Amino acid sequence: MSIKDYISKVREKPEPKRQTLLMVWSSGLTLFIALIWFINFNFLAYNQNLEEAEILAQVEKAAEAGQTEIITKEEKSNWLEFIKRNTAAVVEGFKVLTGQMEK
Repeated sequence: MSIKDYISKVREKPEPKRQTLLMVWSSGLTLFIALIWFINFNFLAYNQNLEEAEILAQVEKAAEAGQTEIITKEEKSNWLEFIKRNTAAVVEGFKVLTGQMEK
């Protein structure tokens, strides 16, 4: 069954049933998107913690060796870059979905 067939079947149902289906689908999709964002933020935080632990290990190693200058790779990510990357990924996903739905 294609999406077009499903939509035409839903259009044949009475108004209260359509509203119920609308609420179920929109709630489910919202929950799915929120879950993806939550996992993405947790993954980002986990990677940040790993990077900080790596830098801390380098600092401790340098301190033990008596090194006074520490050179670290400093990449400060800001929220704007993070949002741009995720927005681009979402747009690409919609392009793929749209292409599949037109076939």
